[in-house]
Amino acid sequence: GGRVLEIASGTGAHLEGMKEEWKETVWQPTEYDKDKLEWLRESFKDSTNVRKALHVDAALPGSEWGVPEGSQSIVYCANVTHISPWEVTQGIIAGSSWLLTPTGSLLIYGPFKVNNEFTTQSN
Repeated sequence: GGRVLEIASGTGAHLEGMKEEWKETVWQPTEYDKDKLEWLRESFKDSTNVRKALHVDAALPGSEWGVPEGSQSIVYCANVTHISPWEVTQGIIAGSSWLLTPTGSLLIYGPFKVNNEFTTQSN
């Protein structure tokens, strides 16, 4: 169960698999790119556990993301922080603290650097 907000859902590839695996969870996709946003809205319009995708600039405060304060169990993003401006990463962290329930979690997946070197060869 619970509610998951995905930042920068892109083509919806992660969402496609997760919405089927966790059917009791309510998924809230978001996207900055307006073309991808329309694609998401069309692709998931018949999904009962996926909300209409929201246009979100993650560099803005969480209060401007169109989601109620303290309403999300998880804020999730994949492959975002290494390709976006630093302000977006800062916004994701700050926005998540506004959106998450007191016991909620921020999950960030993607390539990371240690000593200025990527830890994986992918991405």
